[in-house]
Amino acid sequence: MKKIFFYSFFILVLAFIFTSYELIKYSDDKLHLIICDVGQGEAIFIVTPEKSQILIDGGPGKAVLECLGENMPFWDRSIDMVILTHPHADHYAGLIDVVDRYGLKSFYTQDVKSDSDGYKLLEAKLAERNLSAKYLKEGDNFKLKSGMELEILSPSLFELKKYNQSSAYMDVNESSIVSLLSYGNFSALLTGDAEMSVINKLNFGVKNIKVLKIPHHGSSGAVTEEFLSKISPDLSLISVGEGNKFGHPSKDTISLLNKYKIINLRTDINGEIELITNGKDLEIESENR
Repeated sequence: MKKIFFYSFFILVLAFIFTSYELIKYSDDKLHLIICDVGQGEAIFIVTPEKSQILIDGGPGKAVLECLGENMPFWDRSIDMVILTHPHADHYAGLIDVVDRYGLKSFYTQDVKSDSDGYKLLEAKLAERNLSAKYLKEGDNFKLKSGMELEILSPSLFELKKYNQSSAYMDVNESSIVSLLSYGNFSALLTGDAEMSVINKLNFGVKNIKVLKIPHHGSSGAVTEEFLSKISPDLSLISVGEGNKFGHPSKDTISLLNKYKIINLRTDINGEIELITNGKDLEIESENR
């Protein structure tokens, strides 16, 4: 009996310590922006100062689940908001596993459909949970009590209409959701796979963009000199798979970032990347520094 009591007490103590650690870890009242290491694809996880959770894209498979498991309390099985930037498998396929594992409170995307079997499966999974997609467009805005703001910059209604009328001749990347995440003096431009022809037209207002998530995994033409000189970010991030068959990121994209002395972090080299800010100071953590 004494041994059973001792072991039970020991397990309770360990559980208390572990739970206390988790509570401290996830209660810092800061904004966390995490570029998940999902291979050749993209998934971005945001934890707001209020501890709301936003997942933008889900990558190409189950790797997103590991990212969520490492960055959410072990008891948490719900996500406040999921945003799919566009219906390409390297952005949506992992969301099928997310829907199976977590309860989603809301699901957003742009008003562009896909006929692929994978996308239809995602829609079916959402329907099983009585979730239907809400469509985002330029001008939509999510603002929290802390002052954190997620502003949708693209696609415009014009771009969506143009795509839906002539989708056979247009790249769905042109309708990718682009958003601006702001908190205090911190701001990050999250570009999905948007084409530079679209991004160059966007109005960033007076906000000084500190962080640029490079579009389309750093492919050739993902950024231009005109664009980099216009926004002058301090840090750039690339979500990309090691040794991918596309040759991402391209040498010309990396050369441009180096030319403008922009610090670059990429998941194929740095692993998962986490930015933590109180709206003034910025901490950067990665698996492989």
